Amino acid sequence: MYDDTFPTALVVLGFAAFAAFVVIAIVLTLRAQQKRREALLQLALQLGAEFYAEDHFNIDSRADWREEFSQGHSRRVSNVISGRMDDWDLKTCDFHYKTGSGKNESSHSVSAILLDTGLLFPTLTIRPETVFDRIAGVVGYNDIDFESDEFSRKFFVRSADKRFAYGIVHPKMMEFLLADPKWSLRLSWQSLILHNNRILTPEEFRYAIDLGRSFLKLMPDYLREELRKTQETV
Repeated sequence: MYDDTFPTALVVLGFAAFAAFVVIAIVLTLRAQQKRREALLQLALQLGAEFYAEDHFNIDSRADWREEFSQGHSRRVSNVISGRMDDWDLKTCDFHYKTGSGKNESSHSVSAILLDTGLLFPTLTIRPETVFDRIAGVVGYNDIDFESDEFSRKFFVRSADKRFAYGIVHPKMMEFLLADPKWSLRLSWQSLILHNNRILTPEEFRYAIDLGRSFLKLMPDYLREELRKTQETV
């Protein structure tokens, strides 16, 4: 007589093994998240700032945030550090979102640094140039080019105010940005936003904060003064 208990037992064992794998994966993920929160809390203390596991500042609704972080769905901000850095308000955070749906749904996470300067900027985007940017350039969708061919090849720069763009991206700024060309930076409204399209370690957060501070300090004084005067008349 045919005994069907053996294949049934295999199915049960397989289901149990899969369930155990899922539970282990969840536990490891939660432990990793907790470890990250603890490390970011220590970073916040070192910076003299506050740490929040969730977003209490409505960062994802900020107008200066939307260009980079409006994609996908199920958007969420977590692991927020908030404090003062030099004369600027600092926020760092992790941004999570999903693309697709059903079997094609994918989860994405990226860390970002926001430095609120109090100045009202024309929008300026500086990011690594991609092959899609080069293709777009062939059909007429060009970015702003500069005297440095190396800089123009490596970076995509866009702004409706070209005079402002040329003022910000002066020779010393180009040299500074070329030293580590994987970062994306954008001036929008009152903020400088930095990211490199992935989650940052606490050490990389500290590095990115210093990168943002250096970028702002390289802004010419005459531009800073012009922005202040323009803001006073608004």
